[in-house]
Amino acid sequence: MELNADFVHRLSGLRSAFGDQLESKFLDLNVRWRQWVADPKQAGLLVDMRRAAHSLVGGGATFGFPAISDRARVLETFVKSVIAANESPDSEIDANFRFLFGELMAARDLPSLDPETWVKSQIEDVPDSPSNEPNEVSPRVFIIDADPDSGSNLSAQLSHFGYTMSHFTGLNDAEVALREVTPSAIILEMELPEGSSAEFVANRLSNLLAGVPVFFWSRDVSFSRRLEAVRVGSRGFFAKPVDITALVDALDVATHITVDEPLRVLIVDDSPAILNYHAAILDAAGMKTHVLSNPLKTLEALHDCDPDLMLCDLYMPECSGFELARVVRQEANYNTLPIVFLSVEESYDKHLVGLKEGGDDFLVKPMKPSHLVAAVVSRANRARMLHSLVSKDSLTGLLNHTAIKERLTVEISRAARQSSRLCAVMIDLDHFKDVNDQFGHSAGDRVIKSLARLLYQRLRHSDIVGRYGGEEFAVVLFDASPEQAFIVLEEVRQSFAQLIHLTNDGATFKATLSAGIASYPSYKNLGDLLGAADRALYLAKADGRNRVALIA
Repeated sequence: MELNADFVHRLSGLRSAFGDQLESKFLDLNVRWRQWVADPKQAGLLVDMRRAAHSLVGGGATFGFPAISDRARVLETFVKSVIAANESPDSEIDANFRFLFGELMAARDLPSLDPETWVKSQIEDVPDSPSNEPNEVSPRVFIIDADPDSGSNLSAQLSHFGYTMSHFTGLNDAEVALREVTPSAIILEMELPEGSSAEFVANRLSNLLAGVPVFFWSRDVSFSRRLEAVRVGSRGFFAKPVDITALVDALDVATHITVDEPLRVLIVDDSPAILNYHAAILDAAGMKTHVLSNPLKTLEALHDCDPDLMLCDLYMPECSGFELARVVRQEANYNTLPIVFLSVEESYDKHLVGLKEGGDDFLVKPMKPSHLVAAVVSRANRARMLHSLVSKDSLTGLLNHTAIKERLTVEISRAARQSSRLCAVMIDLDHFKDVNDQFGHSAGDRVIKSLARLLYQRLRHSDIVGRYGGEEFAVVLFDASPEQAFIVLEEVRQSFAQLIHLTNDGATFKATLSAGIASYPSYKNLGDLLGAADRALYLAKADGRNRVALIA
């Protein structure tokens, strides 16, 4: 990945902190051993020692202290044998410990990677982070179409989806504009007066179009026309009159409006150094991490961060990774959450136990950053895809009825814990049965998809949108007052009323919506909140439709 000053500083700090803590970690090992020798009944001291040595094995290997890691592993194995023998300490056992402890202490003076070399090795092995941030400014799209009406109409339609539009009726004006402004995308009519060939148009503008996504549209949708567009590198081909939802879908991807949300990872590890190291690597790879050093707080953390994957240490005080996996699997909401164990444990039998206890994978520390990222991305993306299959509406790609209610339940609980606010909105298409009866169900489906896309575009990336059923939608707006939600939904209502929809025979029509808003904490549970939003929706319809109502 590219050199990043913050990432360098973060890694350097973690390695330095680990090195600074070695003396206290060694002292703690020795003190616990002496305490156990003095009172063998305190068997828990040996368990703590094993865990501490285990932590040194992973930390030493991770932060570039291979000698410390190797000798800590030998000491850990020795302590495990003492635990297994369940014998009282004698002079031979004590002498063996003293020797191995001395070897561990001496490892401080053996070669290790210098900080700069270690940091560089980590940075070079972290994959470049994908961009997960949508455009903050409205993307500019140029339309080049000799027909002033079709170009202007398309400009008006796309402006409702958040695009800044410029329409040119000829190549000359477009060329002048392209020398001053680089648009996010261009939509080219294939039958321009200057030339009807896509190759001609592309060649004339080639020096100005470098890196700009180009889409063609035409009334001629023959294979030869499509082939022309493909041969000059078009990103898409659309028939006139255009299916606005399909065009917006393509533009969203090309102009970086539609982006995948960053993968969310919960990391549970009792070692702060290792915990923050893994978080640093995954953060640098474009993920969002939530770190937890106390495994007893895992269920609360799962509710708070709703992760795509949980990365879990194996040996932790009070609760092992195996036990934690069993607890998590008892929660129905997390039956399918990928749980990946991360430990220096190399025993194949232990790996099998981890899988039997509900884990999905077992990664051995230390591992190269690229391997860690690849393992997490693969598991998390697969889980996200499977979850999408059961939680998304097939027509719109939005959350389905069950999923939107589940998310709203979670968000109400979160709002209660954080003393924050949210609004629930119910939206219904007006006279939708008439649309289906008059224009056909396929036209009705296009209307539903257009509203879904408009909601996705005009609401914040953090807000939740779902198809509640049929022509009804549900929206959750975070940290918004009812008055703020009203302003947002009123803008959506007005934009939707201006959209032009296509029938199967190419005719056009418009549709409207009504919406009802209710807020938390005025209504404190799922049933009351949705019930209030439904009542507000009823008021909007009773008041003549094509309007937004709220219940405070």
